[in-house]
Amino acid sequence: MQDTKILEDLIIGRVEPQIYAFTTQTVPNYLKVGDTYRPLEIRLDEWRDHFPNLVKEYSKVAKVDNETFFRDFAIHDYLEGDLGKIRLQRFDIKDIYYSKELFKDTKTKDVDNAIKDIINEYQKMIHEESYDDSL
Repeated sequence: MQDTKILEDLIIGRVEPQIYAFTTQTVPNYLKVGDTYRPLEIRLDEWRDHFPNLVKEYSKVAKVDNETFFRDFAIHDYLEGDLGKIRLQRFDIKDIYYSKELFKDTKTKDVDNAIKDIINEYQKMIHEESYDDSL
């Protein structure tokens, strides 16, 4: 039998897409909101290269139903458009890794509300498409 340890470290089975959020004292009062199609802890470990003191605040499967996924940019749109949240700008920081997915004074309840809105809007769209208005 051959040693498969190297392959086991490289090949990962199907993982449901996740929305995640974290805070870091490197950029205080901001919440980083992202998504990943890989195991969440692997993704967070990658972020720890830039923000060693990050604290995972949130994670949830990024699905509106059993077949339909959504992406983090839908949450970003809600945070900016509906709640007026402000993204971190490159000029706000110096000598720190920049990510445009950090939102000022944003809480996990804001992410929850964004997801509820995404699901609600999706269900309204599906409901409207189920009617035939050709008469």
